[in-house]
Amino acid sequence: MTDGKNYKAIPQIRTQPQPQPQPRRRRRRLLRRRNWLCAVLVALIVTCLSPSVVPPSPDWSAFASRQGHVIQALILTAHPDDECMFFSPTILSLVKQDVHVRALCLSSGNATGLGAIRSRELISSYKVLGVNETDVAVHEHIDLQDGMRADWQPDVIAAALRLYIESTTLPDLIITFDSGGITQHPNHTPLSAGVRSLFKSRDEPFFSSRRPRILTLETVPKYIKFTSLLYPIYETIAFHLGWSPSTRAEGAPLLPEKPAWSVTSHAMGYWQALQAMMQHRSQVVWFRWLYVAFSKYMWSNRLVEVDLLR
Repeated sequence: MTDGKNYKAIPQIRTQPQPQPQPRRRRRRLLRRRNWLCAVLVALIVTCLSPSVVPPSPDWSAFASRQGHVIQALILTAHPDDECMFFSPTILSLVKQDVHVRALCLSSGNATGLGAIRSRELISSYKVLGVNETDVAVHEHIDLQDGMRADWQPDVIAAALRLYIESTTLPDLIITFDSGGITQHPNHTPLSAGVRSLFKSRDEPFFSSRRPRILTLETVPKYIKFTSLLYPIYETIAFHLGWSPSTRAEGAPLLPEKPAWSVTSHAMGYWQALQAMMQHRSQVVWFRWLYVAFSKYMWSNRLVEVDLLR
């Protein structure tokens, strides 16, 4: 039955399903976003590591023993390749400011019988870093042989350094490893103690007029050591924001701050250090490629002054 009213049938409206984005379109969008992100990261890296943006190097003229005097700096290392793997930012900074850089390597790295080859490679590496061939010396001593089981004694190091200085001139500045030796290598760790023992004695007539200032390369924790270019980027940002980057290991005691100087290389400085490393052809093996790729020491050095009065 009906109530007498006419009813119209309402036609059913069929909604069309919305077309889903095609996989190709999704991939294109993701690719565009990735490209933009890469471009931003590259721009950030290039900006932070450009010569005009990285923190300025120390004013090395402050280390001159007398006004108007050409500063003499001695880089004291244990093995050929130490200079480019650890000290290249400092060496490049010194050379750029016309400091007369000299180098003394206390062994030829003859652990595998390649001492003569490695000595030549050392000279080539220093030349890439801007140091004259005549200013590079290799010391050979039976008690200063390359090896993980060779424990070098500070008094032997002091005697070798004294012999070198007596045959040349007393430098204004000596730069070497600290007691951590960066890698805890037993040939690295005693160098600072050897230098300290030579110059600490007040009865030493050879150094009665003056003593050089001594800077040691700070050993940092591993989580900082292998940050590659991230650490110089952090240093650059911290410098421009007025922060003070800390390399103190977590849990280490707070000690009175010693005078310290930071040296940060720009991208071309890293490239120069890499070219210096390539001169050590006998040592370029796979794990050293990892080192030059990830070590912050290829980019950044922090030098701490040794107090000879303590």
